[in-house]
Amino acid sequence: MGRLTYEEQLGRLRMDYRVASELNNAAVSVEAYRSPEDLKQRQNPITDEADGHLAAHYLVHYHIKTLAGVGEFSSLTVVHYDLLANGNYPYSVPGCWVISEPMPWSPHFRVGAPVCVGEIWEEAKGKILLGHLILHVARLLNFDEVARGGGYVGWNAEAIHYWREQLQLQPITPSLVLPPMPLDKTHGLTFSKAMPGFKAKGSTASATNAGGAGFKPRGQIGGSGTFNGARGFARRTGGH
Repeated sequence: MGRLTYEEQLGRLRMDYRVASELNNAAVSVEAYRSPEDLKQRQNPITDEADGHLAAHYLVHYHIKTLAGVGEFSSLTVVHYDLLANGNYPYSVPGCWVISEPMPWSPHFRVGAPVCVGEIWEEAKGKILLGHLILHVARLLNFDEVARGGGYVGWNAEAIHYWREQLQLQPITPSLVLPPMPLDKTHGLTFSKAMPGFKAKGSTASATNAGGAGFKPRGQIGGSGTFNGARGFARRTGGH
């Protein structure tokens, strides 16, 4: 596993802020903070791109219908992302904690544990953005994922059974529209060590696929740049 220099990490944090700060629509809203104390108090949010390198904590409100129990649903889940939590960002996965109630009733969420985001971050080896992770968690909340083998239970075998039997392995909201990755921030960029680095490239890089290790398109991209109905991403989600 590599490690960025201090300056390289600041550049990476700045890029994450540039992208994540534009992921706002009716389903997702993103706020950036310098510290967990500021986030907890909802004070001094970072709103200027010039301060983007200071954004290590993100508060994301997911206005997405998700399971809260058998036949029960909630419409809001709030997640705290701590980019530096595991000591070697962007190679180490950010800490992701649900700080709202009720806890989503899902194989990926459990009281007292971080969100299980699976293998996508580890497999990307630093070449995935916070924005991709924010959208990945949105899809997990919507149960918008590819079914795994019959022995898979994650943290909640009952929720998996409900998804299979009652929802027929379909998303809770098939028509859910998530914000697209901003093309103007990711156009023409390719990964290198420096951000882990981004450097200009002559050809266009897909905003959806840039750094998207673990995201495997299987649907058609709609005119807005998002996958129709938020479908079209197969994923492996580790043990959960």
